[in-house]
Amino acid sequence: MDEIGATAVDGKVYVIGGQTKEDPHSPLVEEYNPATNIWRTCAPLPEGLSHPGVTSMGGKIYVFGGFLTPVVSIVIDSLNTGSLD
Repeated sequence: MDEIGATAVDGKVYVIGGQTKEDPHSPLVEEYNPATNIWRTCAPLPEGLSHPGVTSMGGKIYVFGGFLTPVVSIVIDSLNTGSLD
């Protein structure tokens, strides 16, 4: 996986989107908890993308921009980390 976006919320790291050999625009959202050293898969993005801009504020993750074929995306999503279960 490469060309991902990442941010941290409440002591957990979230890795969002990116590229794999099989999927150039991944909808994956993964959560890493360094306290337990455990990764888990969260609900996917509504649309796969690579090179996303990602930030967090107020317990929410914001995903914006990124690449889709054949143009740059203007997707804006707010993921409430409390509902990613």
